[in-house]
Amino acid sequence: FKLLLVLIAINLSGSIIINKLFSRKKWSVLVFHLSFILILAGAAVTRLRGSTGTMHIRENSISQHYISDKRFVSIEISDGTESQSIDKEVRFSERTKNRFRESFTINGQSVIIENIQYLPSATRKIEMDESGGPLISMVAFDKQNQKLDFILKKGEEKNFNNIRIAFEKPNDKTSILIKEQNGALVLMALNNRLSAGTIGSELTQLPILEDFPLNERIIYQIGHISFKLTQYIPKGRTRLVNSPPGKEIGTDAFKARIKVGDQAAVIGVLGSKGLPGQPASISLNGIHVSIAYGSVLRKLPFSLRLDDFRIERYPGSNSPSFLESEIAVMDPAEDGEIPFRIFMNHTLKYKGYRFFQTSYDQDEKGTILSVNYDSWGTGITYVGYVVMIFGMLFSLVRLNRRFNH
Repeated sequence: FKLLLVLIAINLSGSIIINKLFSRKKWSVLVFHLSFILILAGAAVTRLRGSTGTMHIRENSISQHYISDKRFVSIEISDGTESQSIDKEVRFSERTKNRFRESFTINGQSVIIENIQYLPSATRKIEMDESGGPLISMVAFDKQNQKLDFILKKGEEKNFNNIRIAFEKPNDKTSILIKEQNGALVLMALNNRLSAGTIGSELTQLPILEDFPLNERIIYQIGHISFKLTQYIPKGRTRLVNSPPGKEIGTDAFKARIKVGDQAAVIGVLGSKGLPGQPASISLNGIHVSIAYGSVLRKLPFSLRLDDFRIERYPGSNSPSFLESEIAVMDPAEDGEIPFRIFMNHTLKYKGYRFFQTSYDQDEKGTILSVNYDSWGTGITYVGYVVMIFGMLFSLVRLNRRFNH
């Protein structure tokens, strides 16, 4: 389809030259042709340079980031003194060859990263391996029932909605620390109150900085997320597999071959559209390589605060008839705040960004906005429309046309 649009632009340009439309008598036809070329050029700029995504804001909260609709492979490499990073858009699918290859040179060493297999609807499975280390499989939920299945190796940390769960090696931002003691697991809350209880029972609040058993029968809650242990293997390894038929999930994966000098390894990288990728990392020949796959966070040059979200429903039905978000634009370059109401067919337009009301949280305390950034493409397209209108008017009113007789 894109090739057809390019051919149309080439044909229009060729018609201008072959038919010598630059002469004064043919200006109206020339302007009409140029308008189509401008509209096509605007569409091309939108496709190549535009950015779209979604932004989630809870009531009385501030956000400056949105999640891209497009998927990227994000790579970071470092030798301790020098670092390099790249975000490259990919379109992995079952119907394409999914070629991906990037090379770097750092500290005189060559680093090559390439995709060797794409796995749609993949999951990470843990299995017994006497040569492996301890592995923890867990599942977490937030208030909107967003689910995250993850596996922790010793020394790793997982961040879910700003709640960080670490296995053995905490840092200043760690919320929950899990430790291995005498072949069993214990957990400790480092900075937030932790509650625990069985399914269907009332949760009991646990003190901070005290060890408590971590087992599969207990649900734990900290802040706005709940989590539980699903499996613990003292010695094991992880393997990427396709989800069983009928149980497909929205997470994809690819296997990346990493070669640093004369050393090589293969790691699995999980990710999906609409969620930031969770990095997988490895160190070879003194070079640390981190790879993530999925959507990326984009930063706005301003912030939005959600003051109130309202929903109205059709009488006698749960179907929404009206969604509205009261937003305050907070721009460091401007004095004060700019209030705005976003609702159906009423879009916030600010500094080249457009925000549309799209969805909402199930508890009706948060909003989900579609974000579109395309100032250049939209501007070029609008110029094309204006030129087209002038071309049509000029064709109607110029001398020696049927309109004048």
